[in-house]
Amino acid sequence: MGPQHLRSLQLLCLLGAISLPRTEALLCYEATASLFRAVSLQNWKWLLMRSMVCKMREGCEETIVLIETGTSRGVVSFKGCSSALSYPPQISYLVSPPGMSIASYSRVCRTYLCNNITNLDPFVKLKA
Repeated sequence: MGPQHLRSLQLLCLLGAISLPRTEALLCYEATASLFRAVSLQNWKWLLMRSMVCKMREGCEETIVLIETGTSRGVVSFKGCSSALSYPPQISYLVSPPGMSIASYSRVCRTYLCNNITNLDPFVKLKA
């Protein structure tokens, strides 16, 4: 590839005839939350919710784990950047009732501030 060919390629890029893929860092929400005992599906909130810039090729992740035993309930959750491949929201029972239940919600996405769940609605729908 000589200098003349390289100049032609640069000119085509400048004119927009050839577009090179752009990779930009993604902005995601970052937060944690853990609450035990008096958790209801309506009063739970994220702590220290803020945005963060991820490393190149990272996506936004959000994971919530709900643990129930009898009348006690606990929630452990995380939002932030992840190098995992993207996947749509997944809700699953890890241990099914009776006695003790463990359910999880998770997803990884790759658009601006897409890890934006703010409540426990996925679990409300799961219990219905």
